Amino acid sequence: MSEEEKKIDNIELEADEPGDPQCIEEGVEANESNLREKFAEVGGFDVDPLEEGEHRQGFAIPSTADEIADAKTRWGDGSWQMKLLAFINSDFVQKFLVGLLILDVLVLFVELGESL
Repeated sequence: MSEEEKKIDNIELEADEPGDPQCIEEGVEANESNLREKFAEVGGFDVDPLEEGEHRQGFAIPSTADEIADAKTRWGDGSWQMKLLAFINSDFVQKFLVGLLILDVLVLFVELGESL
């Protein structure tokens, strides 16, 4: 058991009654200080996971051009990953996958109709 866990256990034992606001507040402060220490160990706010020239995309779905540019910078132009990406993004494969999806939905509706 780590020092921090022992400290939290002691705080819980010192509480007059379960759910004591003082106990909860002290436990939160202990946990917060532990998180701050761990964050400082890895470099704190000075460490940026993005390298120069990169930008955050947030929750947006990357375009095909973004995927290809990212793959080129990661693996190079002639790598197997680039070949696989080009194959998956090919017109034939995309139409085939959309066709399978439509077929799956049609089968779903047929099965639903049979059960009624």
